[in-house]
Amino acid sequence: MRGNYAFVASNLGDAVEVIDISNSSAPTHKGTLVHGTSGALLDGAQGIAVAGDYIYTVSAANHALEISNFPESTLFAASTSNRTARQFEVFPNPTVDNLTILLPSVPQIIEVQVVDAMGTLNISKKIYNNEPSVNLNVGHLRAGIYIVRIIGAANEEVVSRRIRIER
Repeated sequence: MRGNYAFVASNLGDAVEVIDISNSSAPTHKGTLVHGTSGALLDGAQGIAVAGDYIYTVSAANHALEISNFPESTLFAASTSNRTARQFEVFPNPTVDNLTILLPSVPQIIEVQVVDAMGTLNISKKIYNNEPSVNLNVGHLRAGIYIVRIIGAANEEVVSRRIRIER
């Protein structure tokens, strides 16, 4: 819990549910932080703890404790963009050489980025004319976990997904 909000590991295991508990007799679902939001790896989320601007997630999929920085402004931007997140698809995942990204129909998307676990930008592709999909050649990248980020017109991350590149 943080302030008037409770955080619950989703029963689907790849998300955190945000609940407004300011009115204890009528808690309100504020949104869902999906796996990959702001680069967070919530894969297999089973337990959640919140302290300050950080969410500590027990990840069954990665056999680890994952720590994500979620300032309150990020939490609510992420929660309200849940519909956009559902429209965003990346496949195949895992991949070897090529990656297809189906983009949400949000006209302000201007860039697709691929960053590694250290946050290093490896691929950046500008998007023009509200393209419905993007194909990326990732064959030159080393095997590992990467984040595909969709960047909006205000240079903010709209949504992101974790991908695995195999060799």
